[in-house]
Amino acid sequence: MKADLFEKQDLARAFSTTPPLFVEGMNQTLCSLETTEGAPVIKKKVSAALVIAVLILVLLMGVVGAMSLSPTADVFGWFYGQEARATLLAGNSDMVGQTVTLGDVTYTIDDLVYKNGIIYGSATIEAGAYIVLIPEDTAASDPVGYSVFDANTVPASTKTYADLARERNARIVAARLVPSTVWMDDGIAFGHVGYFWRIGEGNTIQYAFEVRAEEGGIPEAAGYQLDIHISNWEVTPADDELPEEPQNTWLRDYWTVILKF
Repeated sequence: MKADLFEKQDLARAFSTTPPLFVEGMNQTLCSLETTEGAPVIKKKVSAALVIAVLILVLLMGVVGAMSLSPTADVFGWFYGQEARATLLAGNSDMVGQTVTLGDVTYTIDDLVYKNGIIYGSATIEAGAYIVLIPEDTAASDPVGYSVFDANTVPASTKTYADLARERNARIVAARLVPSTVWMDDGIAFGHVGYFWRIGEGNTIQYAFEVRAEEGGIPEAAGYQLDIHISNWEVTPADDELPEEPQNTWLRDYWTVILKF
Protein backbone atom coordinates (compact mmCIF):
# COMPACT_ATOMS: atom_id res chain seq x y z
CA MET A 1 0.00 0.00 0.00
CA LYS A 2 1.33 3.39 -0.90
CA ALA A 3 1.97 5.88 1.86
CA ASP A 4 0.66 8.66 -0.31
CA LEU A 5 -2.67 6.96 -0.92
CA PHE A 6 -4.67 10.14 -1.35
CA GLU A 7 -2.03 12.05 -3.27
CA LYS A 8 -2.73 14.52 -6.09
CA GLN A 9 -6.53 14.56 -6.05
CA ASP A 10 -8.72 17.35 -7.32
CA LEU A 11 -10.20 18.86 -4.17
CA ALA A 12 -12.61 20.96 -6.21
CA ARG A 13 -14.75 17.84 -6.43
CA ALA A 14 -15.45 18.19 -2.72
CA PHE A 15 -18.04 20.87 -3.55
CA SER A 16 -17.22 22.52 -0.20
CA THR A 17 -14.43 24.31 1.59
CA THR A 18 -11.75 21.87 2.75
CA PRO A 19 -9.25 22.97 5.43
CA PRO A 20 -5.56 22.80 4.45
CA LEU A 21 -4.81 20.45 7.35
CA PHE A 22 -7.36 18.01 5.93
CA VAL A 23 -5.68 18.13 2.54
CA GLU A 24 -2.26 17.62 4.09
CA GLY A 25 -3.48 14.80 6.25
CA MET A 26 -5.10 12.98 3.41
CA ASN A 27 -1.82 13.08 1.58
CA GLN A 28 -0.22 11.16 4.46
CA THR A 29 -2.74 8.58 5.06
CA LEU A 30 -3.01 6.75 3.20
CA CYS A 31 -24.87 -27.48 -6.78
CA SER A 32 -26.12 -28.83 -8.60
CA LEU A 33 -29.04 -31.37 -7.96
CA GLU A 34 -29.56 -34.77 -9.58
CA THR A 35 -32.82 -36.75 -10.05
CA THR A 36 -33.30 -40.25 -11.41
CA GLU A 37 -36.31 -41.66 -13.25
CA GLY A 38 -38.56 -43.70 -10.99
CA ALA A 39 -37.17 -42.24 -7.79
CA PRO A 40 -39.51 -42.32 -4.77
CA VAL A 41 -41.93 -39.43 -4.38
CA ILE A 42 -40.32 -38.42 -1.13
CA LYS A 43 -37.05 -37.81 -2.95
CA LYS A 44 -38.76 -35.56 -5.40
CA LYS A 45 -40.21 -33.55 -2.56
CA VAL A 46 -36.84 -33.24 -0.85
CA SER A 47 -35.24 -32.20 -4.12
CA ALA A 48 -37.87 -29.55 -4.65
CA ALA A 49 -37.23 -28.22 -1.17
CA LEU A 50 -33.53 -28.15 -1.84
CA VAL A 51 -34.08 -26.30 -5.08
CA ILE A 52 -36.13 -23.68 -3.28
CA ALA A 53 -33.50 -23.43 -0.55
CA VAL A 54 -30.76 -22.93 -3.11
CA LEU A 55 -32.78 -20.28 -4.93
CA ILE A 56 -33.41 -18.43 -1.67
CA LEU A 57 -29.70 -18.63 -0.85
CA VAL A 58 -28.79 -17.23 -4.25
CA LEU A 59 -31.26 -14.39 -3.80
CA LEU A 60 -29.91 -13.63 -0.35
CA MET A 61 -26.37 -13.64 -1.67
CA GLY A 62 -27.44 -11.16 -4.30
CA VAL A 63 -28.93 -8.88 -1.67
CA VAL A 64 -25.83 -9.11 0.49
CA GLY A 65 -23.66 -8.46 -2.53
CA ALA A 66 -25.66 -5.36 -3.29
CA MET A 67 -25.29 -4.01 0.24
CA SER A 68 -22.38 -1.76 1.01
CA LEU A 69 -19.70 -3.15 3.31
CA SER A 70 -18.89 0.39 4.34
CA PRO A 71 -20.60 3.56 3.12
CA THR A 72 -17.58 5.49 4.37
CA ALA A 73 -15.17 3.41 2.29
CA ASP A 74 -17.50 3.79 -0.70
CA VAL A 75 -17.71 7.58 -0.56
CA PHE A 76 -13.98 8.04 0.00
CA GLY A 77 -13.39 5.57 -2.83
CA TRP A 78 -15.68 7.63 -5.07
CA PHE A 79 -13.71 10.75 -4.26
CA TYR A 80 -10.13 9.44 -4.04
CA GLY A 81 -10.22 6.14 -5.99
CA GLN A 82 -10.57 2.42 -5.32
CA GLU A 83 -7.27 2.15 -3.47
CA ALA A 84 -8.65 4.50 -0.84
CA ARG A 85 -11.77 2.34 -0.58
CA ALA A 86 -9.68 -0.82 -0.11
CA THR A 87 -7.60 0.88 2.57
CA LEU A 88 -10.63 1.91 4.61
CA LEU A 89 -12.26 -1.50 4.20
CA ALA A 90 -9.20 -2.88 5.99
CA GLY A 91 -9.75 -0.56 8.98
CA ASN A 92 -11.72 -1.08 12.18
CA SER A 93 -15.33 -0.17 11.51
CA ASP A 94 -18.53 0.47 13.43
CA MET A 95 -21.81 0.33 11.47
CA VAL A 96 -23.29 2.97 13.73
CA GLY A 97 -26.71 3.65 12.23
CA GLN A 98 -27.56 6.21 14.91
CA THR A 99 -30.17 8.78 13.87
CA VAL A 100 -31.38 12.12 15.17
CA THR A 101 -34.05 14.50 13.84
CA LEU A 102 -33.75 18.27 13.94
CA GLY A 103 -36.91 20.01 12.78
CA ASP A 104 -38.01 18.22 9.60
CA VAL A 105 -34.55 16.93 8.73
CA THR A 106 -33.10 13.55 9.74
CA TYR A 107 -29.40 12.90 10.21
CA THR A 108 -27.97 9.36 10.23
CA ILE A 109 -24.37 8.29 10.85
CA ASP A 110 -23.88 5.44 8.38
CA ASP A 111 -20.61 4.05 9.68
CA LEU A 112 -17.24 5.08 11.12
CA VAL A 113 -13.80 3.69 10.36
CA TYR A 114 -10.57 3.89 12.36
CA LYS A 115 -7.47 3.54 10.21
CA ASN A 116 -3.87 4.67 10.73
CA GLY A 117 -4.67 6.97 13.63
CA ILE A 118 -7.56 8.73 11.88
CA ILE A 119 -11.32 8.37 12.29
CA TYR A 120 -13.27 8.53 9.03
CA GLY A 121 -17.04 8.63 8.74
CA SER A 122 -20.06 9.18 6.54
CA ALA A 123 -23.56 10.39 7.23
CA THR A 124 -26.84 10.75 5.34
CA ILE A 125 -29.15 13.73 5.65
CA GLU A 126 -32.72 13.34 4.41
CA ALA A 127 -36.08 15.11 4.51
CA GLY A 128 -39.71 14.50 3.57
CA ALA A 129 -41.55 15.12 0.34
CA TYR A 130 -42.57 18.67 1.22
CA ILE A 131 -38.98 19.81 1.60
CA VAL A 132 -36.41 20.35 -1.13
CA LEU A 133 -33.14 19.57 0.60
CA ILE A 134 -29.95 21.35 -0.48
CA PRO A 135 -26.37 21.20 0.83
CA GLU A 136 -24.60 24.13 2.44
CA ASP A 137 -23.11 26.67 0.01
CA THR A 138 -25.85 25.83 -2.50
CA ALA A 139 -28.33 28.35 -3.87
CA ALA A 140 -32.01 27.81 -4.66
CA SER A 141 -31.20 28.99 -8.18
CA ASP A 142 -28.57 26.25 -8.68
CA PRO A 143 -29.39 23.36 -11.05
CA VAL A 144 -30.59 20.21 -9.32
CA GLY A 145 -27.86 17.58 -8.93
CA TYR A 146 -25.01 19.76 -10.12
CA SER A 147 -22.31 21.76 -8.37
CA VAL A 148 -20.85 25.12 -9.31
CA PHE A 149 -17.93 23.23 -10.84
CA ASP A 150 -20.29 21.69 -13.43
CA ALA A 151 -21.46 25.04 -14.80
CA ASN A 152 -20.26 24.30 -18.34
CA THR A 153 -21.90 20.87 -18.51
CA VAL A 154 -25.38 21.58 -17.15
CA PRO A 155 -28.12 21.09 -19.79
CA ALA A 156 -30.18 24.22 -20.34
CA SER A 157 -33.40 22.32 -19.51
CA THR A 158 -32.20 21.36 -16.02
CA LYS A 159 -34.54 22.47 -13.26
CA THR A 160 -33.34 24.49 -10.30
CA TYR A 161 -34.11 23.77 -6.66
CA ALA A 162 -36.46 26.74 -6.73
CA ASP A 163 -38.31 25.15 -9.67
CA LEU A 164 -38.75 21.92 -7.70
CA ALA A 165 -39.98 23.79 -4.65
CA ARG A 166 -42.64 25.60 -6.70
CA GLU A 167 -43.76 22.35 -8.38
CA ARG A 168 -44.08 20.51 -5.06
CA ASN A 169 -45.32 23.48 -3.05
CA ALA A 170 -42.37 22.68 -0.80
CA ARG A 171 -39.92 24.58 1.38
CA ILE A 172 -36.23 24.73 0.51
CA VAL A 173 -34.03 23.71 3.44
CA ALA A 174 -30.24 23.78 3.57
CA ALA A 175 -28.65 21.26 5.94
CA ARG A 176 -25.18 20.69 7.36
CA LEU A 177 -23.38 18.06 9.46
CA VAL A 178 -19.82 18.57 10.69
CA PRO A 179 -17.96 16.70 13.48
CA SER A 180 -16.24 18.86 16.05
CA THR A 181 -14.40 16.63 18.52
CA VAL A 182 -13.41 13.03 19.19
CA TRP A 183 -13.06 12.14 22.87
CA MET A 184 -11.26 9.22 24.50
CA ASP A 185 -12.17 7.69 27.86
CA ASP A 186 -9.29 9.50 29.56
CA GLY A 187 -10.65 12.89 28.52
CA ILE A 188 -8.15 13.56 25.73
CA ALA A 189 -9.81 15.26 22.77
CA PHE A 190 -8.94 15.54 19.08
CA GLY A 191 -10.59 18.02 16.79
CA HIS A 192 -8.85 18.62 13.47
CA VAL A 193 -11.67 18.01 11.01
CA GLY A 194 -12.05 17.91 7.24
CA TYR A 195 -15.17 17.06 5.25
CA PHE A 196 -16.89 17.08 1.87
CA TRP A 197 -20.38 16.30 0.64
CA ARG A 198 -22.19 14.96 -2.41
CA ILE A 199 -25.85 14.88 -3.42
CA GLY A 200 -27.33 11.41 -2.87
CA GLU A 201 -30.25 9.56 -4.36
CA GLY A 202 -33.67 11.04 -3.76
CA ASN A 203 -33.95 13.92 -1.36
CA THR A 204 -30.66 13.17 0.45
CA ILE A 205 -27.17 14.54 1.01
CA GLN A 206 -24.16 12.42 1.96
CA TYR A 207 -21.41 13.91 4.09
CA ALA A 208 -17.96 12.35 4.46
CA PHE A 209 -15.48 13.48 7.09
CA GLU A 210 -12.30 12.68 8.95
CA VAL A 211 -11.05 13.62 12.41
CA ARG A 212 -7.34 13.54 13.22
CA ALA A 213 -4.85 14.64 15.82
CA GLU A 214 -2.85 17.81 15.34
CA GLU A 215 0.34 15.76 15.62
CA GLY A 216 0.77 12.00 15.35
CA GLY A 217 -2.39 9.92 15.32
CA ILE A 218 -5.42 9.27 17.49
CA PRO A 219 -4.51 6.28 19.72
CA GLU A 220 -6.34 3.08 18.87
CA ALA A 221 -9.06 2.27 21.41
CA ALA A 222 -12.15 0.08 21.83
CA GLY A 223 -14.40 3.12 21.61
CA TYR A 224 -14.66 6.87 21.31
CA GLN A 225 -17.19 9.65 21.70
CA LEU A 226 -17.81 11.81 18.66
CA ASP A 227 -19.42 15.24 19.01
CA ILE A 228 -21.17 16.49 15.87
CA HIS A 229 -22.65 19.86 15.01
CA ILE A 230 -25.87 19.64 12.99
CA SER A 231 -27.95 22.49 11.62
CA ASN A 232 -30.50 23.45 8.99
CA TRP A 233 -32.26 26.61 7.81
CA GLU A 234 -34.73 27.68 5.15
CA VAL A 235 -33.79 29.34 1.88
CA THR A 236 -36.30 31.25 -0.22
CA PRO A 237 -36.68 30.65 -3.98
CA ALA A 238 -35.07 34.08 -4.38
CA ASP A 239 -31.93 32.79 -2.61
CA ASP A 240 -32.52 34.62 0.66
CA GLU A 241 -31.41 32.60 3.66
CA LEU A 242 -33.58 32.86 6.79
CA PRO A 243 -31.28 32.25 9.76
CA GLU A 244 -32.09 35.51 11.58
CA GLU A 245 -35.02 37.37 13.05
CA PRO A 246 -37.76 38.20 12.27
CA GLN A 247 -37.93 35.00 10.17
CA ASN A 248 -35.42 32.91 12.06
CA THR A 249 -35.56 29.32 10.76
CA TRP A 250 -32.06 28.35 11.87
CA LEU A 251 -32.06 25.11 13.90
CA ARG A 252 -28.82 23.82 15.39
CA ASP A 253 -27.72 21.27 17.94
CA TYR A 254 -24.78 19.20 19.14
CA TRP A 255 -25.16 15.46 18.76
CA THR A 256 -23.04 12.89 20.60
CA VAL A 257 -22.36 9.55 18.91
CA ILE A 258 -20.69 6.64 20.69
CA LEU A 259 -18.26 4.57 18.61
CA LYS A 260 -17.38 0.96 19.49
CA PHE A 261 -14.79 -0.93 17.47
